[in-house]
Amino acid sequence: MQQESRIVISGASGFIGSALVPFLEERGHAVYRLVRRNPSSDREIQWNPGAELDPAALPAGLRVVINLSGSSIAVRFTDQNRQEILNSRISSTGTLVRAVQAMENPPELFINASGIGYYGDRGADLLTESSAPGNDFVADVCRRWENALSPLKDVQTRTIALRTGIVLDPYGGALEKMLPAFRAGIGAVLGDGRQYMSWISLRDYMAVIRHAITTTKLAGPINAVAPEAVTNREFSQQLAQALGKGLFFSAPAWALTTAMGEMARLLLLASQRVQPEALEQSGFHWQDRSLSRTFAEFFSR
Repeated sequence: MQQESRIVISGASGFIGSALVPFLEERGHAVYRLVRRNPSSDREIQWNPGAELDPAALPAGLRVVINLSGSSIAVRFTDQNRQEILNSRISSTGTLVRAVQAMENPPELFINASGIGYYGDRGADLLTESSAPGNDFVADVCRRWENALSPLKDVQTRTIALRTGIVLDPYGGALEKMLPAFRAGIGAVLGDGRQYMSWISLRDYMAVIRHAITTTKLAGPINAVAPEAVTNREFSQQLAQALGKGLFFSAPAWALTTAMGEMARLLLLASQRVQPEALEQSGFHWQDRSLSRTFAEFFSR
């Protein structure tokens, strides 16, 4: 694939997308954002994720589609929210897949977001891309999300499903939400703290996407995580230490599930010890392999 490409991104205004657009533009790519509002520039394309997208609306010479669309999963799993979580992912992927199928010259690569929730709650098992999916709600969403890419086999577009771990940056995402409590010295271990957390820094996640674009042998699921998963207790201890605080509290599992329902069990208490086998085998280089060093750098800025 050529070094400079025309790239279409959905979900460009989110935590990851808002970092990805300038990251790619600074490296010479022409980035087009899919937006629901009226476009404000020639680099914006209006769309409705739940409706059809005219292939003619996509830029000529399109080489890469990156789909980051999906409603927040950090909500109580009511029936209505479950439906929104699933539909927002399947509909947007399906809309883009059908548009690509209808193109005379389809893009070379379609990158779709997914999550390590694909694997379910697996204790201390070491999970690679070939590990079986879990059988809970989040695992089912991820499995169906990835399956929505399957029609692209007919147009020979390379597809990648980024099974994303916890993306860390002090200015967004999960870590930003944790910081007030930990800075106040009231951060807590979740449950017994034995559950594994597979993480990746935001800058490494950007680099993973660039690596996926330029490494043509990469296809299928990719575990977008750092090589060293940590337990929740280790994560909490290292975060508190980096902030110069103690760690004195724990939030019992029963209290979390009472307050947040099934979401707490599947997102906060589930254990996923994920290994980035595909990235390692393809020669990807992490800038942030150690969580303690990553935190130290974050908070020395």
